[in-house]
Amino acid sequence: MDFDKEADFRIDIPYYSKDLNDALSTAARKVAENGGQDSYEYASIIDLSNGKEEKFDTDKEYGKVNYYYQFLRDNPNGHYAMVHNHNTESGLSLPDLQELSMWQNLDCVCAVTNNGYSSSVVTNGLKSNDYLYLEFEDVGKGVNNRLEKELKMVDAAVKKYTKGGIFN
Repeated sequence: MDFDKEADFRIDIPYYSKDLNDALSTAARKVAENGGQDSYEYASIIDLSNGKEEKFDTDKEYGKVNYYYQFLRDNPNGHYAMVHNHNTESGLSLPDLQELSMWQNLDCVCAVTNNGYSSSVVTNGLKSNDYLYLEFEDVGKGVNNRLEKELKMVDAAVKKYTKGGIFN
């Protein structure tokens, strides 16, 4: 999906200040613009205490980005948001919620498409090292459509691990 320079990449999470939402929105535009150029997923790590971008990069993968793991390991006492792009018209995925649930210092995950659609979640404080595909394997049991089952699993994970649901 190509980058839409006319799209609004605004992220507004009601728990955050205007300045912090501005930083997340700037990061959303940046990851989408870069992903629109080469179709890789990019991620920006934003320090939630000051809105500063701490890391920005890609693993040069089309469907995932996890280069920032070492940063999170090295900074266990911080509070961060991970803003990343999806190159397809999709919202938060189960792996996105896995990240939110497993990292103690990751408080927010934002996914943005290259045409400006965004979805964001904030942790409710509950953390787990459980593999969410196994934790929610019974959700959507009997559903043959893989995408529909994933959406049901995402919905269940959102209800368990987030505060306020998904913000678009």
